[in-house]
Amino acid sequence: RLARAEERLAATAATTETTRIRAQAAERRLDEVVAVLRARSPERAGAGRLVELNHVVTAGPEVTIDRISAAGSAGTCLSVPVRRGADGVVLAGAALAGVADLPVVVVRAGGGTDRGVPVAAMPAGGVPAGVAVLVCTGRGQHWGTAAYARSAPHLTVEAARWLVDAGVRLVGIDSVSVDDPAGVAHPVRALLLEAGVAVLEHLTGLEQVPAEGARLHAAPLRVRGMEVCSVRAYAALP
Repeated sequence: RLARAEERLAATAATTETTRIRAQAAERRLDEVVAVLRARSPERAGAGRLVELNHVVTAGPEVTIDRISAAGSAGTCLSVPVRRGADGVVLAGAALAGVADLPVVVVRAGGGTDRGVPVAAMPAGGVPAGVAVLVCTGRGQHWGTAAYARSAPHLTVEAARWLVDAGVRLVGIDSVSVDDPAGVAHPVRALLLEAGVAVLEHLTGLEQVPAEGARLHAAPLRVRGMEVCSVRAYAALP
């Protein structure tokens, strides 16, 4: 009798343990479903997954309800490799594949003493071909102040050449220019554009973008006769 009682007690304990394990598994599955639903919700898509990379261009007296007059390089702007025909520069010929839905590699280059971002700041293991390399210097936080353009960080020619050799499609920076604003020539821009690499300047918010995994969208308007165009750039997070 004692043996049978012990067997029944062991069976009851085993049943209780099995029930507990099943309950825990059900809770985990429920947590996973809730996480998926939250990730797919409009609030998550708008507020958590997309990172605004544009500065705000303040409207002035030139702006009306149906017309905006602005320089092509107002705010966050894109320069693309262009072809010249009988009608001049054709920015409208920019391929979307070169400026939209690009895999992103973020280079953290802030905090250094040199304004020129060197090759040493690039990823030691290289970058995949076809990516957009976005250089985060931290200068974007000074947008709209005199400090933004003062001694602004930029890329060195050597770093630009490294990026071209790596086969990147686009190079962006959260600063005034990829070139030294104090200089007259624009060797970095020339090198990148001649190699077919688009240039994206005056970015912001790169601190919120992970080193890898995000996707960049920075498509320009289909405008003929412009070499530079303001864009609405944003990153879709993984």
